[in-house]
Amino acid sequence: MAYVRGGENDLAQDSNTSFESTERTALDPRSYQIEMFEASMKENIIVAMATGSGKTLVARLRIEAELQRTPSKARVLCTHSLDDATLMSKQHRFFCTQMPSYSFRLITGMDNVQFWSTQKVWDSALAGQQVVVSTPEVLRAALEHGFVSLGDISLLVFDEAHHCMKNHPTNLIMKQCPVARNNIEAMQELEQNLNAVCRSPTLNLEDYESFVHMPQLLPLSFDQSPTQCSRLLSVLRELVDGYNIFTDPLYIRLSQSTSLQDKVRFDEILQKNKTPILGELKRLLNQATHLEEQIGAWAADNYITTCVSTFRTMHHIQPLITLRNQESMHLLALLSSIHNPSLQNPTGNNISGKCLALISYLAENRGTDKTCIVFVERRATAWALRELIACWDPLSAWKPFALVGVSSREGQGLADLVDQQMPSAALEDFREGSLNLCIATSVLEEGIDVQACNLVICFDDSQNVKSFIQRRGRARRPGSKYVILQDSTSGARTSMYQALEDQMTAAYADVDRQINELEGIDEVCTLHYEVPSTGAYLTIDQARAHLAHFCNLLPHREGRSTPAPIYIMNGIPGKEFESRDKYNSSLQRTTSFLRFEESMMQQIARSSACDLNTHDEAVLSSALTAPGVAQTDYQRLEFIGDSLLKYWATIHMFCLHPDMPENLLTNACHRLVNNARLQQATRDLGLDAYFSNTPFSARKWSLEQKPEFREPRVISSKTLADIIEALIGVAYADFEHAPLNPNSQRIQRALGLFLPSIPWRSPSTLIGKLKTRAEAELAGCLSIPNNDQFTSVENILGYSFTNKATLLTALTHSTAQVGLETYERLEFLGDAIIDIIVKQRLWHSPLELSEGQMTARHASLVNKDIFAYITTKLAVEKEINEVNVDPHTKQVHLAEKRRRICLHDFMLKLPDREFMERRERFMQRFEQIQERLDHELSTGQQFPWTELYHLNAPKWCSDILESIVGAVYIDSGASLETCEVVLARIGLMELVSRAAGERDIIYLQPLTRLRMLSPYLEVQDSKRREGGEGPLLFDCRLLLEKKELGSFAGASCKPEAQNMAAEIVLEKIAFGEITLAKNTSGVVKKDDQDQDDGDPA
Repeated sequence: MAYVRGGENDLAQDSNTSFESTERTALDPRSYQIEMFEASMKENIIVAMATGSGKTLVARLRIEAELQRTPSKARVLCTHSLDDATLMSKQHRFFCTQMPSYSFRLITGMDNVQFWSTQKVWDSALAGQQVVVSTPEVLRAALEHGFVSLGDISLLVFDEAHHCMKNHPTNLIMKQCPVARNNIEAMQELEQNLNAVCRSPTLNLEDYESFVHMPQLLPLSFDQSPTQCSRLLSVLRELVDGYNIFTDPLYIRLSQSTSLQDKVRFDEILQKNKTPILGELKRLLNQATHLEEQIGAWAADNYITTCVSTFRTMHHIQPLITLRNQESMHLLALLSSIHNPSLQNPTGNNISGKCLALISYLAENRGTDKTCIVFVERRATAWALRELIACWDPLSAWKPFALVGVSSREGQGLADLVDQQMPSAALEDFREGSLNLCIATSVLEEGIDVQACNLVICFDDSQNVKSFIQRRGRARRPGSKYVILQDSTSGARTSMYQALEDQMTAAYADVDRQINELEGIDEVCTLHYEVPSTGAYLTIDQARAHLAHFCNLLPHREGRSTPAPIYIMNGIPGKEFESRDKYNSSLQRTTSFLRFEESMMQQIARSSACDLNTHDEAVLSSALTAPGVAQTDYQRLEFIGDSLLKYWATIHMFCLHPDMPENLLTNACHRLVNNARLQQATRDLGLDAYFSNTPFSARKWSLEQKPEFREPRVISSKTLADIIEALIGVAYADFEHAPLNPNSQRIQRALGLFLPSIPWRSPSTLIGKLKTRAEAELAGCLSIPNNDQFTSVENILGYSFTNKATLLTALTHSTAQVGLETYERLEFLGDAIIDIIVKQRLWHSPLELSEGQMTARHASLVNKDIFAYITTKLAVEKEINEVNVDPHTKQVHLAEKRRRICLHDFMLKLPDREFMERRERFMQRFEQIQERLDHELSTGQQFPWTELYHLNAPKWCSDILESIVGAVYIDSGASLETCEVVLARIGLMELVSRAAGERDIIYLQPLTRLRMLSPYLEVQDSKRREGGEGPLLFDCRLLLEKKELGSFAGASCKPEAQNMAAEIVLEKIAFGEITLAKNTSGVVKKDDQDQDDGDPA
């Protein structure tokens, strides 16, 4: 089990650094968070870290690790100590967004769980759910009634674990576990109750402290002098004191009933002298009295007036659940005496001294960069302060809203009706900055994702040290202030809370003190490393800086953070420490790669003849003929040969360098088979002498041989490289009548002939050795369980993996937790596999497509946009049972609901706010145009480039398809046939078959087609951001000789804008609105053409 102290405010991890010079967009785990996660994998812990330091990310890492480790267990249960629908729904949404391939269930008091009284209801609600987000009280009740067993739960995550004391539901839950208990101090009691130990970052203390900023503590004194009294409060008090219970409709109905149950309730009313109507009036009186004391008479009158007027308006439409119709009518008649048509404005006479002190401080500290939270005790106080600040002119710079917990409608009464005026979208506006003052109850102390503030004010005093620490943690910006209002006649609890916190910090940070002592010891080390050939040396003091510099120079993908070493410490403070860094293997891989590159640059062995043992001289002749010289040329053979060379080179580098990262593999393949190497091989073999690039002319031919005096032929290096690729295509195509096979030995012999310095091996041999090595490394390790995630993916693919570790790697993004191999290498492999399969099908088309036609079709079918479309369309649907309770009849109704999980949702990835936002926007765009895309791809006569570009698909949506194909290739033992079956199952081969079988489909992009009509076309691109904060929008204008042909604005990406504008221009040309001049680079519009064709004056 793992326990987290903190709230959902920790989800917004980047808010801690958004005020620094460099904005942090991705929620990469910090070193101290990894330290806490690794500690939670070893034992039960209580994560004791400051508010906003990212405790929820630790919980997220731990939950995902548990789901991967024990998939056979029923579920993980994450609980929060407050039964607040707003907070719980946000936490539930966070986990759902971060781990979309898992099933999450949210259970709160809003679900009326008290009426889930049968095992069938609970079984239906939890069926298929892997993670349940709920409250300790819900879990305690379910355990108590036997609906749920602790044996069914593999991990418990308690948020706000400090509540696990005395009779709190969290502690009652833990009493069911075999844990010994003693009467000890509070923190030790908490550890005993949770069977855990408090842990704070120690090995990465410096990193932790760089993200925690303590605010300045400021007391604000006030004089609570008497003000004028509330008129409506006295009327309400008289109404309560003079209430006649014998006229109450409930009293009358129960007195006339003969039911035993009604008689018991009647006696209870007589004993307590209280009915629901009187209870509603007393609650309203209690809240109004509190408002008069804390804020003033204006607040009490305004509050009573608002509650009564709202009740009058809504009682016919949505009556209070606590009252029957007759009771509502009786209460409405009683409240007829309360009206206040002339409500006064707030002034110094009807506002309390405490409230005036707050107003004065806010007026002095207003500013554009201020973001403030005011903490109050009651919901009514939050509402009244919002009303007051909103109408107080000197505070116009503050944009206030009230934030309170959302209770179920069943518990709402007359005194709660002001809540209905609170805007539901205010929290989002607060995050975006359009609102800057939040007046909140304790619900904001323990959760809800809000931005870090620079001003926190305690209007009502903290009730305990926990509340004091939680409120202070909201002021997380550097230079923030924590203001506490204090009555000048009473003492403050601030110093007492501060001293108590210091004692607790010292108790659970005992290791911190040991580290501080160790830091005071001067460490002397003479260890150094020297390079004899150069005299360069490296000392232990310089090692860390040099390693960081080296990692900074490593290649990395655009948009990702620069590689950095992560130090993993092993040892005990005060004794010997052992450290290893994550990039050790990368250093070894880079060194071996440099040695490999050096050996590849050696002189290539020459050969005097080229013997392909060909059976078809016509095919060989085509490979040595330039376009336009004869009826056939080398271009079709070069098309398939290029793919074969890429395929063999990719397998070669992938298998012979199993530890080389993907970016280095790409560079290595380029060096292995680049044009310079290929054209040099052509010259070394003397193949250029046989290349025909001049057409035969019968008129100039003569039987008499004449000496020729002409300059040597000039053949471009690109053409010379193409000759090798075309000859590789000959080895593939000229195979008598046997089936063509990219893995054939003929291709291996051809590669050995043209590139003899490379030890070519067949793909099946290389993959077999790689699998043998992987199995040997996994021997003795824990087997990867066959969980629902793998089963769902395998069902989509129609393929069952023998080695589940290969599938796990294919689904793991580079941002996943430390220790997992990621999919980049498999993506690199899968790209070559898909490339050769698609090109083979196009090359064998009965249409005998030209090289240009095959290239256009291949570019349309093998790109990130079409792959993202496929991985989004491929999905599994999981059934979710909803439990609904009728608020009037209390009857429980079960309803089935289906949840769609896309293939790319099964990817394992760390939390990233940008990732979540991009996925949400992408899914919205996909749902808008899915039907149109399906139609165009299946029956359309023009490839839907603009629709695909409109998706602006994130790269990971396409990467996952390539990595899965690479995984299938390895698991099947280098079987291209199996990979093609998988591609057919997911729908790609259907698109390829249509491209290979239908000639009239237009595959060229609109912009390319327009450039073919006018090569002088000018493209002007621009981008903007709506409102300064929304997603980027792209605009495009197409001009010819400074005349605009067409434009498009508001595209999701630049290619969409360009091609949409080009489509508009092509439509104008088709309808005759624009005519491109034939003899110039200009354009003639229809109006101009009409003037030119007119009669002369």
